[in-house]
Amino acid sequence: MLLKRIGYWFETPGEDTRYPLPQLLQADYSTAQRDRLIEYLSQGTRVNQYRGYSWCRFLCGASDEEMGSAELTDGTWVWPEGLAHYVSEHSVRLPTEFVSTIHPTEQAAEVPEPTVSDEFWVSWAIEQGAVPDFRGWELLNTNWLSQKETQERLLDAIRLTAYGEHVLPEYDFIFRVAVNTNSKECLVELTDDRYVCYRVSEFSRDMVPNIVSVREFKSILDWPRIPAGSAP
Repeated sequence: MLLKRIGYWFETPGEDTRYPLPQLLQADYSTAQRDRLIEYLSQGTRVNQYRGYSWCRFLCGASDEEMGSAELTDGTWVWPEGLAHYVSEHSVRLPTEFVSTIHPTEQAAEVPEPTVSDEFWVSWAIEQGAVPDFRGWELLNTNWLSQKETQERLLDAIRLTAYGEHVLPEYDFIFRVAVNTNSKECLVELTDDRYVCYRVSEFSRDMVPNIVSVREFKSILDWPRIPAGSAP
């Protein structure tokens, strides 16, 4: 049986970028609608158990137990254990196709060895304008340079600019770096949630690249999103 996955969120540039930002999916549910959704999401049948806990993308301090570490299902849809938290505490909107078909009084079905697809969730989220556009981006990896070597070269190039001393006072402020080799851009994620995008002259194994232009984003919410009707 094919289960349709919902409720998965953007992780980081270059990794799991097909999912939406929950901050961009706000709902105006009535109290009755919200309570009905929360009840239904909480009573699903456990279908997959993972080793690590999820975390709230709103950084609200929700406990590990509240966010959970499993997937739940009703036999048609499958969602992370913590999805009820997003509806309850942050009024996150879910697809009408899901909301209109729930039956809180029914016992959730057990599904042996299910096959799961996130095609519906990703397509729906793009139509809502909620998926950051990181097509063509990837985290630094050893396919073309070592993570450490490449990051140091990029940071050296950034430090050569007047802007660099403002953005990168210390190496410790770096969280991760993603690159787009087609557009010759690198995106530096800082530990204070800012993102700085640098276009470089070239990516080279032997030299420090020249910085061509700089864009700063206060948070990932400011990054351009995949236009409705586009492929993920």
